[in-house]
Amino acid sequence: MPAASRALDVKSSLKSFTLTPYFAYGMFGNERASADALGGLRYYHAGSQIDAEVRNFGKQTVATSDNWGRQILRIFSAAIRKAIPIAN
Repeated sequence: MPAASRALDVKSSLKSFTLTPYFAYGMFGNERASADALGGLRYYHAGSQIDAEVRNFGKQTVATSDNWGRQILRIFSAAIRKAIPIAN
């Protein structure tokens, strides 16, 4: 066979997707301090595909994907100090 008829053609692709919904909630607050919660989910998807074709022999496709997620929760607090005027 001539070399041109045995040519190998390979194509690959990678696709990804991320979804991250969050929520925030003010738990406590007054003039001295505050506490807030921030939480949410993170969802990931990754998919890949490889197509290989050898002329006169056929085509082979390999594809795979993976999904995973995690939850996120953070609690923040802040102390707010009142400005105290200094008497002259």
